Amino acid sequence: MKNLSQILKSFKSNNPAFYSFLFKTYVLPILEYASVIFCLAPSSSLSRLLESTLRTYSRKTLQRCNIAFSSYSHRLELLSIYSIRHRRLKAQLLHLYKFIAGASHFPNLNSFIRLSSSPRRPMTLIYLSPLSDNFFSFILPIWNAIVANVSSFLSPSQFEHLLDSAITRF
Repeated sequence: MKNLSQILKSFKSNNPAFYSFLFKTYVLPILEYASVIFCLAPSSSLSRLLESTLRTYSRKTLQRCNIAFSSYSHRLELLSIYSIRHRRLKAQLLHLYKFIAGASHFPNLNSFIRLSSSPRRPMTLIYLSPLSDNFFSFILPIWNAIVANVSSFLSPSQFEHLLDSAITRF
């Protein structure tokens, strides 16, 4: 929050795109640091705190730009920013894709998950240790819901396009 107040004190503009650029440059890298490996539940207090930073910033910047009060999702559209939750989820799903495709290494990945042997749903993942509480226990149900109707293994760009269409902005 300190960075937000510094930005708002240092810069004056009526252009929402300018404030969006400032947020993406100075605040977002701090909020997204290690977001791929630090998996938060969406209902956790830390997750809500991260999101409240963007809520506050979007509200204050649009007030400065003399834009009438609007909902959080509308403010995100006006600023061309995705919610912190959306960005974290997309980064985690892309990282899981890299593990599966072999672009990133995860030691003993086969002891946690495996690809389905179904020819109709080749990207479905099976969780091998369902009683543990870790990255895979959180992300696999979301992964399987997104790839449920995918009939072939997707390329990285196709998978990213699928994520963009499957995950809402907020």
